[in-house]
Amino acid sequence: MTDQKLPEEFAPTGPKLSRFAIQPAPPILPRLFPDERRFALRLALLCGCSELAAWAAIGRALVERREVRASLLLAALGVGLLRTLRPLWARLGTRLPRPLMAAALLLAALLPFGLWLGLPDRAAAVPLFAALLALGLPALSDLASTTVADAVTVERRAAAYAALDMGQGLGLALGLALGASSPRGLFLLVPPLALIAGGAALHDLRDRGTPRSSWTLSQRAEAGRPLAEPILLALFTGLLSAAALAVSSGVTLAGKALPLYGATVWLFAPLVGMALASRLEPLWPARAWSLRVCLACAAAALVAAPHAPAGLGGTLALVALGGAASALPAALFRTAAEMDRGPASSLGFTALALGAGLGALLPLLAA
Repeated sequence: MTDQKLPEEFAPTGPKLSRFAIQPAPPILPRLFPDERRFALRLALLCGCSELAAWAAIGRALVERREVRASLLLAALGVGLLRTLRPLWARLGTRLPRPLMAAALLLAALLPFGLWLGLPDRAAAVPLFAALLALGLPALSDLASTTVADAVTVERRAAAYAALDMGQGLGLALGLALGASSPRGLFLLVPPLALIAGGAALHDLRDRGTPRSSWTLSQRAEAGRPLAEPILLALFTGLLSAAALAVSSGVTLAGKALPLYGATVWLFAPLVGMALASRLEPLWPARAWSLRVCLACAAAALVAAPHAPAGLGGTLALVALGGAASALPAALFRTAAEMDRGPASSLGFTALALGAGLGALLPLLAA
């Protein structure tokens, strides 16, 4: 066996040819091509609009007037449970055309809400809890994720998944702001318009004539096994935050309808939470510390809700949920394998919505 000279960067002795330290190259961030970027942004719009409508329904159900509180809190639980149907819609999308599936779900959400808005005797024809429940039906993120998996090659797919998660997080925060903090008139206007706007991406859900793929339940379970910690953190953040909102609210967090021109901290609280979490995440990248801060904020909100003046508990709850919308994708993607980022995002946002639905029951159980 002959001796071979090692390459310069691995040579243990001898003069170096470069006077600079030899270091590994920086990581290459995946970037989408312009047409792929437009495709991903339209699908992110679809995901964001569907999340906006669902979380507006949850927020409105948690803060509506107390004489109809029981049925509306059950509606919030129903919306959370409907968000767990994401894998089912993605699975049906392998057998039926995806644009048809998404259009049917959007129409199923718009029709009861539109009837509740348009009929003179709304409470008798379509109850408010049924209209709110319908807004949670179009859980379209998995349908969009599987479309991305079929259309974008693997080396750039992570960037498209990141766009979908930004759309979901922003839709969650805006939906909470509109449902829980805004005047009722604005809530009545925005969710149907958002669902109609999401319909602009239906054309992008079409396939290329190849078999449409999805993730099986076993694949989702395998992807979720290393993600138990951030998923549980998301579940309990949603649970404690929703309970705090339900305990501290009236018609709005201020106990009255807020005028459109009135500046209020509650309207921007979810967006403030997103901004704070995005700044904390680079400082504490290990062990999902920004998500832990959101959980601590939700717990503080629940403790403060019955006693704090001017809806302080509800404000902290909105900050916690908005922060979770920003911190959750980072915590999941730091732990998930490259090929599991689609189902990881689905599991995380499903846990957050399910936790919020379960949290709505706590005031009923304590009553």
